[in-house]
Amino acid sequence: MLLASDSGLGLVAQYLLAVQDDAPYIVGAAAYITGIRFTRNIRIRVIRTHRRQGIGSRLLDHIIEIATQKGNMAAGGYADSVTEPDAAPFVLSRGFTLANRLTKVHGTMQSGMKIILPLADRLRRSGMAPEGARIVRLCDAPRNAVVELYVAELARSPLTTPWALLDELYTSRFANSPVLLAGDRIAGFLLWGLEGDLATIPARIVAPEFQGGATNVLLMEDALRTGWDAGARDIEFDIPQNNSDTEKLARRFDTHVVRTSDNYFRKLTS
Repeated sequence: MLLASDSGLGLVAQYLLAVQDDAPYIVGAAAYITGIRFTRNIRIRVIRTHRRQGIGSRLLDHIIEIATQKGNMAAGGYADSVTEPDAAPFVLSRGFTLANRLTKVHGTMQSGMKIILPLADRLRRSGMAPEGARIVRLCDAPRNAVVELYVAELARSPLTTPWALLDELYTSRFANSPVLLAGDRIAGFLLWGLEGDLATIPARIVAPEFQGGATNVLLMEDALRTGWDAGARDIEFDIPQNNSDTEKLARRFDTHVVRTSDNYFRKLTS
């Protein structure tokens, strides 16, 4: 009940409970996911009558201890900026930095396809696609080159690029994600996963020399086509704060806001 909104974390999530001998027996809970390099999706909730007693700190300390023992480079979590106003002072006092504010939006695949598919066709006919452009699946793409592009993006934008996804690049979740190759170079890639009939897009990265061209559109086109063929009928993606391009895309997709969350980040090792 404390973490009901986090049920989407799935079977990979770990959970902690803060308990006491008398009623109410469960006074707090935490959820998190540990990976090879990062601990992510940290969520902590303490019942209102037992806040400011150190319970949340003990839960967080335990998670950080586990992450450090695993040699994780960083930890990250999120909080709803509207419904959880006490979260910011708590996590900032524990060494976390506000990385960004993300607005998750929900739309339909059909709305997106009506916009992107004709646009992709026009770009190809006009010759604006990168020379030698071809799409391959992430599971078939050159692994080292994909990782290098992701690491380079992390270095350029450490507070707006999802650190934890680096651990998941080659999991089955993203196996069918499109990677655009321009000759032997990777122009960009888009990560998407499917849960029932809902396609989620957690990241889209384009190499600097291919930004401002057709790469974004071609990646979106492939994701929409393959997602639709796989059974996706709805789509969700995040809009980073002050990202006008994604805001414009969300308007054209006729989306509505699901939630706004603040994402926090803390380095653990050098």
